[in-house]
Amino acid sequence: MAGRRGELAYRFYRVLTYAISPLIRLHLRWRRFCGKEHPFRWRERLGCPSAARPAGRLLWFHAVSLGEGVTAIPVIKRCLETSSDVNVLMTTTSASAFEVLKFKLPSSVIYQLAPLDIPSSIDRFLKYWRPDAIVLMEGEIWPNLIMGASRNGIALALLNARVSENSFKNWCHPLTFSLIELMLSKFCLILPLSNTQGIRFQLLQAPVSTIHYCGDLKCVLDRDYYDISKRDIGYFLEDIRSSQLMQRKLWMASSIHKGEEQVFLEAHNMLKHKYANLVTIIVPRQPHNGRDIALQLEKQGISVALRSREDKMTHGTSIYMVDSLGELRELYGLTPIAVIGGSFTPGSAGHNILEAAAAGCAIITGHHVGHFSHIISKMQRVNPLSVLQVSGEELGGVIAMLLDDTRIMEARRAAARQAYLVLSKGVVDNVWEMLHLRFDLEMPSNNLLLEGPIRMASILEPAKEGFFLAMTKIVGTLGPRSRSVDVISSCLKAGISDNRKKMARFDFSWDDAEYHQETLENLKAAVKSSVLSFASQEATSEVLPINFSGLGKAVKQGDTIFLGQYLFTGSETTSVWLEVNEVKGEDVVCVIKNSATLAGSLFTLHASEVRIDQPTLSDKDKHLLVHGASRTELTFCQSYTRHVEDIRAARELLSKLGDVGQTRIFAKIETVEGLTHFDEILKEADGIILSRGNLDIDLPPEKVVLFFRKATDVVNAVLDGCDAILLGAETLRGQYPVKTISTSEKVFNQDQFFKMTVNFVGEPMTHMEAVASSAVRAAIKGKASIIICFTSSGRAARLIAKYRPTMPVLSIVIPRLKTNQLRWSFSGAFEARQSLIVRGLFPILADPQHPLHYTLLVESKKRDERVGSVALDHGKAFGVIKSHDRVVVCQKVGDASVVKIIELEE
Repeated sequence: MAGRRGELAYRFYRVLTYAISPLIRLHLRWRRFCGKEHPFRWRERLGCPSAARPAGRLLWFHAVSLGEGVTAIPVIKRCLETSSDVNVLMTTTSASAFEVLKFKLPSSVIYQLAPLDIPSSIDRFLKYWRPDAIVLMEGEIWPNLIMGASRNGIALALLNARVSENSFKNWCHPLTFSLIELMLSKFCLILPLSNTQGIRFQLLQAPVSTIHYCGDLKCVLDRDYYDISKRDIGYFLEDIRSSQLMQRKLWMASSIHKGEEQVFLEAHNMLKHKYANLVTIIVPRQPHNGRDIALQLEKQGISVALRSREDKMTHGTSIYMVDSLGELRELYGLTPIAVIGGSFTPGSAGHNILEAAAAGCAIITGHHVGHFSHIISKMQRVNPLSVLQVSGEELGGVIAMLLDDTRIMEARRAAARQAYLVLSKGVVDNVWEMLHLRFDLEMPSNNLLLEGPIRMASILEPAKEGFFLAMTKIVGTLGPRSRSVDVISSCLKAGISDNRKKMARFDFSWDDAEYHQETLENLKAAVKSSVLSFASQEATSEVLPINFSGLGKAVKQGDTIFLGQYLFTGSETTSVWLEVNEVKGEDVVCVIKNSATLAGSLFTLHASEVRIDQPTLSDKDKHLLVHGASRTELTFCQSYTRHVEDIRAARELLSKLGDVGQTRIFAKIETVEGLTHFDEILKEADGIILSRGNLDIDLPPEKVVLFFRKATDVVNAVLDGCDAILLGAETLRGQYPVKTISTSEKVFNQDQFFKMTVNFVGEPMTHMEAVASSAVRAAIKGKASIIICFTSSGRAARLIAKYRPTMPVLSIVIPRLKTNQLRWSFSGAFEARQSLIVRGLFPILADPQHPLHYTLLVESKKRDERVGSVALDHGKAFGVIKSHDRVVVCQKVGDASVVKIIELEE
């Protein structure tokens, strides 16, 4: 409903802007006449290009004015440095920004004025430039632009995203909320400039998966700022230096707004009485305001040097008025004290103070700083001396204090510089990696992003098949359609097993042991692996025989029964929906509620919301389980688990079978009764499988969404971090088992940058779990390519995988020598196989004759910096380890658990 309202709101906006387009074009011509638009390139605002589109991929950066445009420059430079085949188009709205940025941008960047947000201009612009992705800066959220990009399949990102308090209130209005919700849903990446801004975007219903905080790009400036001595101060300041300006008392008021000049002039007059050689540099936000102020001061007899007139500084000049744009950088390099304007009158919103901090100025600002308050807070946390906030009345006295005591002034200059360096570190790297992950731009490194997001489909080029190591496993059920050697081989090649995740399933609830033994032999012929299975009864046109004699006692008139091949979806014709009409002893008379043809094996009987009082494991089940366990190293799936006693009974049975007593038992929850006892089952079972099909039948419709609010389909289940997807009817009796598996594999490859933060951990946390969670955190923070865990039982590796690291976990299972009093043997194979089903975990069995070949000997200084060569070879074969990558290693040395980060050499 909300989406529909948003579409209606946008249609109204588009019709409105289309209707007033003639007036907007007329207003544009008037602005050109008044000198507020570029005299020659104003037609670019109508979407008319003045340059040719280059061949290849094109990334469009858009900013409204000079400040936002400067913020984008470091990202643009990184783009050109790392992606040589990507062309960059830069647009701004204001002509004044155009005149400055065209000299600051790399020469290869195409610069245009941004099109007006009217349908004709946007459509013309997009049709000509055909950008592959659009990066908008800060608050540039325009409906026609965003919706036009969405219609054309163009990816959208919002960098340094912010919404002012007034804009937030306006967007929250019922008439506009649906429109902003619709527009934000079109972005694949939103990088807010602060956590507060991120919360605002969430409140405006931006998809949570698109919002990631990487730092504030306003904290990042050109590399020249890192070394002030290398900065070119500009020819226009040479005369200032030659006039011995540096020997005079000097301070600067920058970016002052109209109405603020009185605050700074009062401070100047007070200081002038104390310091005869005082010079005040004033830089108005709007250049024409500077000329007006200069004329007023000259009428008062004050000597003013005006930048636009190229006035020379003399010994009698006390005010230097810079009525120009784009020269703050050089001026900050000259002045020791910078007072940042736009912050001393109510209603002001401040300006970026980091340019002054980068230059090493002692920074003073007012209290009205708007969204720049988060920068000030961060700088003061780094060093309390970095920024000083005062009122207009206090300004003159504070400047005098700094001019009188050079030690205080130098301490504040050093603190501001220190805060800038801390805040700017790594911001561009984080932002660019986020853009790379979302837009799939070519990068020289294989490292995953710190705290990486869910990876979306490639935007600028198709994702390379098999490039990423799939974390979620595929478990295919083998049956009539998929039990031949040829079909199993094809399934293995398609992805059911790719030498890293060998898992298949037998359903022993139908047919006999000989049938499944034959299927197992076929599987072994295709690839040496392990497995599980199901049952059949012949039916007539009037009688459907079942192998449960207590059904008549369990159901009553009006109950619903589903009978057939796995799932009842409402549209299939191979399963029947029955309503109980009458119960006659052991016979149940039903009314057929759908058209269906039942042929061959009938696999499932499901009585909806009916408790059936019988053991979950029948005698036949126990016989088949013993038969299967004696022939395979398996993971046992307990179907129709209803309470914890089902798991305990199965574990007791398996404990009598020797080595397979360690078999992991998964509880398959298929009924409301199982959900009722879910917490107890979870504590006892080694894993949980939720049967979506049977639970959809058993649960009331209004409750389904509560249990499957995220895992409503395969894609969401993978993105939610499930360990494995079990394919039942799809491969058992489906006509396209190979196609199903290959398609699932493609889906999984889009999940390689999935990230799930663990919000709660049970108390108390065990020592081993604490080490495992620390290893994952170290791998994410250190941007490791892989985690290598040395284990003998496999438990440590499974605990690491529990915390869903974004990189693969290589489990090196070290064999142990054991004896049963009659013979000696090595453990390890069973433990390695038990880990095959765990998401992101890839076990390797070490050679029992040379187990130390695999291990990291921490106590040996000689081998302190190397992991076992076999583990590295496997990582390289999978394509997840390269030269200079970081590897996190987790192992136990004596009684101590060790987590190490190793940076590999060539």
